[in-house]
Amino acid sequence: SDRLAPYGGGTTGFQTNIPEFGSRDDQRDNRGISMTAAVTLNNTTFLEMTYGRARNAFTNIPRSDDFTKANLGLSGLPMLYPGAVQLDLPPRFNYNGRVGTSGASGTSPLNSTEYAPFLNENPTQDFSGSLTKTFGPHTVKTGAYFTHGFKPQSHRAPANGNISFQNDASNPLDTGYPFANAALGIYQTYSQAGEWFQGEWVYNNFEWYAQDNWRANDRLTLDYGLRFYWMQPTYDKNNMASNFLPDQFDPSKAPRLYYPAIVNGVRVALDRATGQTQPAAAIGRLVPGSGTLQNGLFKQGDGISDQLYENDGIKYAPRFGVSYDLTGKQKYIFRGGAGIFYNRPMGDTVYGMIEQ
Repeated sequence: SDRLAPYGGGTTGFQTNIPEFGSRDDQRDNRGISMTAAVTLNNTTFLEMTYGRARNAFTNIPRSDDFTKANLGLSGLPMLYPGAVQLDLPPRFNYNGRVGTSGASGTSPLNSTEYAPFLNENPTQDFSGSLTKTFGPHTVKTGAYFTHGFKPQSHRAPANGNISFQNDASNPLDTGYPFANAALGIYQTYSQAGEWFQGEWVYNNFEWYAQDNWRANDRLTLDYGLRFYWMQPTYDKNNMASNFLPDQFDPSKAPRLYYPAIVNGVRVALDRATGQTQPAAAIGRLVPGSGTLQNGLFKQGDGISDQLYENDGIKYAPRFGVSYDLTGKQKYIFRGGAGIFYNRPMGDTVYGMIEQ
């Protein structure tokens, strides 16, 4: 089903304060299924197995077909990478900034379209099995759990473009008013990703455990056990992501920046290594051809693990619990427990690495 959001989808690819544009979340195939088989092997042994699948998916796109460059009269807007633009969407335009007493404010029109549409899908498969055995005052249980996740998700780099018309004192063409800058084509910054792409992220968890419930006497029961976790990193199966290793960064290969300087009474951008100057608008920008842009950056499987980082191995998680009848009359029961638990890092810690 579709969910219409008049002010957009926030971080999922489209946000606006123009209600007519808004966004549409296309919710698709959000469902799950599981099945369990339980077998009593004998009077003291019990086997249980469970398998399940779950899936959710959605696409976040503008709710109006009018919100395209063609319908907005922007077909002639020059782009660095026209082929990266999706659904003929316009770039994001930014007007806010410090503009004195007559400038734009937080009520400026906002169209956060730079990486729309946002596509997301997350099917998972889970399996668990356990074997329970009783003997005397002991109930021993051992088992295992496995989950496999696959998450195709689009990146969040500005494939549709991001153009800022904010005021910039170092720009000699700046008008002092963002909307006038836009009308005259005077921009502060322009950024665009070279292409639009979708990562195919994979992760696996494997866990196993053994535990014992021991009824020591009529008043005291102890639970104790040990769980093992092996959580593999989330990685893009197409090896499109990369990781930055600070210890592999070589300062001698770092790109240079233009610094501010005064030459013959004029403020300019200066390359300190060569003495070359540029107009002041270049201050803070990279000196073309200097250094190595990928200094310290490694692609999956090319000098680093194809999972971006080395797995830190099996984690051990002991558990302990106690139950004690304080009076022996089952009127006041004391219960307590402690354990160590692990969970994998959230996916957003790695999804951005595909944008590098």
